[in-house]
Amino acid sequence: FQTTELDRLIANKTLTIVGKKPNIVLLAIMLLTGVLSMLISNTATAALMMTIVHPICVSEYEHNPGFVKSLVIGVAAAASFGGMGTIIGTPVNTMVLQVLKPGESISFLQWMAIGIPFSVFMILLSWFTLTLYFKPNLGLIDTEKLNLELNIHLSKQRWIASVTVGITALLWFTTQLTHLPVAAISFVPIVVLTVSGVIRQEHI
Repeated sequence: FQTTELDRLIANKTLTIVGKKPNIVLLAIMLLTGVLSMLISNTATAALMMTIVHPICVSEYEHNPGFVKSLVIGVAAAASFGGMGTIIGTPVNTMVLQVLKPGESISFLQWMAIGIPFSVFMILLSWFTLTLYFKPNLGLIDTEKLNLELNIHLSKQRWIASVTVGITALLWFTTQLTHLPVAAISFVPIVVLTVSGVIRQEHI
């Protein structure tokens, strides 16, 4: 995702349609951060989203500091809660699997069935708390100042990465049928993307 900037592409396409109301912009950014955190490192997601929202934080801070404060804290909170949604969301999740008793296991879907509802609930609760505590001004936000790159297109490398991620996700979702370990499936994108040249030595 990060090597091919698919994460940034998803963020760009989403944030161009959220509107300009502060509370809606905050909610959209937090939900997007949570979703991306389920697919890539939550730390990397927070860094990506802060890069995108930084210009609007600078431009809005003087007359709408409550919105900026809620936005910064919201990104951090959503990245943390989103990482709980899937096994691969944060390395800590995989450590949990290591301490299960012999014979016990949690499939990718079983984890998601518990993790995603909890993540969404916590993100929504955080959003409500932030809007209640910081009380952002209700004036319209100039979302054109978001650091978006609208000229990002699906290149050959991004297509390869997209298909590989899709196949990997399908294998994760069907672990109960295939009985393949989640850790073993995680090697699929590493091998495919390395062999295809999407990931090179300088990316490691």
